[in-house]
Amino acid sequence: MALRLTDEEQAMLAGQRGPTLSRLLQMQVEVGEFFDAPDMVPVTSAHLMGDFDAMGVAGLEFIEGLVDSSLKCVVPTTNNPRSVDFGCWRQVGSGASVVEQEQRIVRALRQL
Repeated sequence: MALRLTDEEQAMLAGQRGPTLSRLLQMQVEVGEFFDAPDMVPVTSAHLMGDFDAMGVAGLEFIEGLVDSSLKCVVPTTNNPRSVDFGCWRQVGSGASVVEQEQRIVRALRQL
């Protein structure tokens, strides 16, 4: 069964709102087709797993790429607690590079 898309979704998939949004929607279409979903469902909120321990460098670069493409979240969005305590990272043994990468994630998520 083919996934039915609205006119708006078809336009996004065709790239009318940019290549990044098209790529993101294509990922969702592939998931929907895998599960034989008849159509997309409305999204009223979202949750991002946005901490460096979970995402790594690839996830950080992906989120920064979303920021670079000027995309914005259009529904209320939450994210995981930080994996670094910025107030006492040295005392708990977090590395400086992990702290810097976690701070980059925080900055990027705030821009979305």
